[in-house]
Amino acid sequence: MFILPALVMLCPPTLLAADENEPEEENVLMDQDVGETLELKAINVLAQPVKPRVHGSLVLGAGADMENNLKDGGGYARAIRESMLAGLDVPIAEKTAISGSFEREFSQYDLDLNPPSISGIGAMHLSITRFGLIARHQLGERWSLFAIGDITFSTENHASWSDGMTYGGIVAVRQQVNKSFAWQVGVIARTRLEDQALILPIPGIDWKINDRLALRTAQGVTLSYDLVGDKHWLFDAGVSIENRIYRMDSRSQLPDGIFIDRFIPLVTALSYQFWRGTFVKFSVATPFYRQYKFCSSDGTTVESLDSNYFPTFNFSAGAAF
Repeated sequence: MFILPALVMLCPPTLLAADENEPEEENVLMDQDVGETLELKAINVLAQPVKPRVHGSLVLGAGADMENNLKDGGGYARAIRESMLAGLDVPIAEKTAISGSFEREFSQYDLDLNPPSISGIGAMHLSITRFGLIARHQLGERWSLFAIGDITFSTENHASWSDGMTYGGIVAVRQQVNKSFAWQVGVIARTRLEDQALILPIPGIDWKINDRLALRTAQGVTLSYDLVGDKHWLFDAGVSIENRIYRMDSRSQLPDGIFIDRFIPLVTALSYQFWRGTFVKFSVATPFYRQYKFCSSDGTTVESLDSNYFPTFNFSAGAAF
């Protein structure tokens, strides 16, 4: 599954370093949006310095896709989602730490499709279950290395988890040039339900432009602005990519088929951070492009339906401990 996805929701609020002379710190566990591959969201997160303590995080979210009228008389589609992401970060040496995560997302699609080949597909109950692992190692004062992997099961209810399984990973290196700027580059390899495995480079930067404005790139571009200057109210604006890809039930009109919801939105988000790692966030994702694709079990496209540009609304809350 290749989502980035996730509408994407923008990353949770930046977690700031306690010392203003240190580079800005990110929480790897919390900076991944539910519904997105661990690798590609994690590439947005510069590997944080290893801290000599165990910490965890929990993020809960909900979202709704407004009724999307499909072009060329294709019908309509809408969806609601609920999600949960939990993680634990454990230092195992002075310069090395491992993070684990568990994620669940449930989506309910209400479809009214006109093409005869898929007109019998109505309501679909879909889920994503993901287990992830991140290893981080400091190579020196400015350089660090991290590796990320996950195994993901993305299916319609009653479909076999083994038929909806994908897996992959990324290896990346990062340099903290100064306290305001860092860059990183990595290589990702990942299996896909609908096609052959994907291998590609993933570059990214994290630039604290000034005390209130920051820019991040990797899977998309995100600008973050501290509205008041007190590190609490944060506004994000960005463009990203989201793909949700599911294995369908064998009793569907497309037995063991593949359903793809592909989404490239402009996302705006407002977050309030109570203290480091504990926040609430509301976001609106307005698509430049959205497509629903239905494929046979071998990945051959049966129908591809473009959508009009109706927004998605999301709410999430997270806590670190």
